[in-house]
Amino acid sequence: MFHRNLICPIKRTGQAEIGNPLLLFFGVRHQDLRTTEIWTSGPDDTPSPTRTRTAVWLRRAGLKSSADLSPRSEPDFVMLLPTKPRGRTCGVALVPDACTGHVLLNGVRLRPGMHVLRHADRVALDGRAVWFAISAAPDEVPYDPDVHGDPVYCHRTKARLKEGDPMVICRGTPEADCGMMFTAAAWGAGIPCHSCGAQPGDPGWTPPPSERTGSLAELLELVAEA
Repeated sequence: MFHRNLICPIKRTGQAEIGNPLLLFFGVRHQDLRTTEIWTSGPDDTPSPTRTRTAVWLRRAGLKSSADLSPRSEPDFVMLLPTKPRGRTCGVALVPDACTGHVLLNGVRLRPGMHVLRHADRVALDGRAVWFAISAAPDEVPYDPDVHGDPVYCHRTKARLKEGDPMVICRGTPEADCGMMFTAAAWGAGIPCHSCGAQPGDPGWTPPPSERTGSLAELLELVAEA
């Protein structure tokens, strides 16, 4: 039978019909639990976190969401689509002919067409920016044999989990997914995951602080004061 969030079928005896035996001993291999997070630049280029699974459209006039724009009537937009993380890949940018020479990916001008976006990529158009990032922050959940499989052992302590025990499933890092299971106490000890190196308590990736550039008048004023 198939259990939610699993990519291999599990029998009630806990024996897997397919899969890596090592993964089954420490917890059943899960699907990639990471998510794609979109950050959009707010006033004065201050990023504001926005998590969405829908397309975002960037236009010369500013930033609009998919609900604000009809592709049939507005051909001059850049569609930014978050996707399920695969390695470091987490999105796609579709650049139309009308935006040729105006769209920047990490400072490099994009040609019309489809472009793959990866973790920490920055897409900019006329001063407005969108960052794509992979979020791998895990959540503490109660162990449920019907969801997580049975038996399941903590990847660190090797203790067998009992139904209702607080547990954490490591989601991995921006480079790769994981899926190893830990007791909440073992994860809370702050020791990196032995499988992927994920750091417990890591706040995750955020856009770098914007570097404000002053006007020519401000520069001349600073020179005069010196």
